[in-house]
Amino acid sequence: MITKEQFLNYCSYPIKALSSKNFYFDVLFRMKGFGLLYLLALCVILTIPASVKINHVLEIFRGIELPRIVAMIPPSYVAQDGSFRPLSEDNSYKEIFTTDGTLAVVYNVKDQPLSENAQKAIVELNSKTISVKAPTQKTVVKYTDLVTTGTNFDPLETSNVVDAIFGLAVPFVFVFLLCWFFCILVFNSLVMAVLSKFLFVFVGKIKTSFGNTLRLCSFANTIVGILLLVELILNVKLPFNLIMLLPMVYMILFVRNFRSELEKNGVEEFVRKYTPQGTTIKNYDSESTQTSRRDISDFTDGLDSTTNKGRTTVEDSIENQSDTEQRQEEKNSETSEGSTNAKTNSKSSDNSGDGPGYFAP
Repeated sequence: MITKEQFLNYCSYPIKALSSKNFYFDVLFRMKGFGLLYLLALCVILTIPASVKINHVLEIFRGIELPRIVAMIPPSYVAQDGSFRPLSEDNSYKEIFTTDGTLAVVYNVKDQPLSENAQKAIVELNSKTISVKAPTQKTVVKYTDLVTTGTNFDPLETSNVVDAIFGLAVPFVFVFLLCWFFCILVFNSLVMAVLSKFLFVFVGKIKTSFGNTLRLCSFANTIVGILLLVELILNVKLPFNLIMLLPMVYMILFVRNFRSELEKNGVEEFVRKYTPQGTTIKNYDSESTQTSRRDISDFTDGLDSTTNKGRTTVEDSIENQSDTEQRQEEKNSETSEGSTNAKTNSKSSDNSGDGPGYFAP
């Protein structure tokens, strides 16, 4: 059962993901398995205001008898230059009214000057855009934002589709928007996770798993979801490619901060400061073919191991007392001198000189 404090903490995740560099240490070390679940929860939250907005627009269209109105629009197509053109040039201008005499649509693909009465139409179809006039604002959408060039517009077929959509409006819009948000954020997280693998290696000189970078990028994509919602609600246009690259800014800042904290604090202090309580550090065998290194071997929720290349000798002060007693009992129980020697040499010093090396799962 989730407590009130836990619920409030979960609700603060999007704010922390947007504003706190240190929050990403918690994501890395304490939130294994939360990445895609977080994205799904975020998408549900974003979908609620987005679906309210879309359903409001659909109500306006329902009020003007949209299926019947659509069936009266002349057959048209979207040309290669993105313009909307009639199949017959004689049908380049048409005014369409509702049953109560309200001017609903002006079909004006030749961009002719409109009369004062025609300017009051709820919807205007001109050569490049669709303009929808709501009571509080005007929404303008390019044809190429809706369909690809070369698409044909069949009024009767489109009218049937619109009628079916109205019949399933509320649940259909919610599910569609949820899938739209989730697919965009998951895809972008996957791409950013791949790029972040290289970022960790070449910028942070740190190795980590794809699962770790995917989890970090899932939280970093919060900014993408927020901006997509702002575009939808406020009808503003932002460069899509720029929005998709913003999580990489968060990853660069985190990797630089990670490296800086590691070098400033040293491995032991870094482990005590950022990893879950009880995380231990162990030394590799001095006779091992691997470079001498200190290993966060008991940590399972994030990065598992580290080399400490080039640092002065550090004592294993954070080994817990029970491990020490267990090793002593094992030594006392040995009857073979060779076995005793092997146990005695099982700890090595960490004796390099210039900073931490690699973290790896």
